[in-house]
Amino acid sequence: MKTVKFILSVLAVTLVLIEVTLHLVSTRNGHIVTLFGKKSYYLAPLELPAKFPLIKRESGLYNVYDADLGWSIGKSGTDSKLYFADPRGYRCSEPTFKSPKEDIFLINNFDVVCLGDSFTHGDEVLFEETWPYYLEQETGLKVLSLGVGGYGIDQAGLRYMKEKPKAKLVILGLIAGDLERAQTQL
Repeated sequence: MKTVKFILSVLAVTLVLIEVTLHLVSTRNGHIVTLFGKKSYYLAPLELPAKFPLIKRESGLYNVYDADLGWSIGKSGTDSKLYFADPRGYRCSEPTFKSPKEDIFLINNFDVVCLGDSFTHGDEVLFEETWPYYLEQETGLKVLSLGVGGYGIDQAGLRYMKEKPKAKLVILGLIAGDLERAQTQL
């Protein structure tokens, strides 16, 4: 019994010393905490209003507010000459946007679903220059790209769960920055 009390007291003293040391070597400036002079972590300043404003959802926009994901691709939206979305809210080519085929929007079975951020979405390139498009052209498989610029791994996974496409294979395209986005505290 004395050994257990000794171990618990040593553990308690050690934890107190660690806590005191961290308080001495860290500083806080607003919502940024630095440890040994380096930014340690970022806490989002959360001052929630008593009432949230209503969000006006305009049609025809490419990037739109999404209560579950933060933002997503708008249904039948367009932005510049690079980005076009079909009536389901999936990125598509300009010809598909201008003259959509009715039967394509009923399809929910795909061979491959690609999840990810701007690299999967194809930011700054035409739809026909994205890797999911090349994958579809080279293999003849039905490929759906659920990539959205700025998404972290968590948002990509949530979009997949929200859309619920049936697929034989799911590819998660990610970069190191996606891990950091998934750690954002909101």
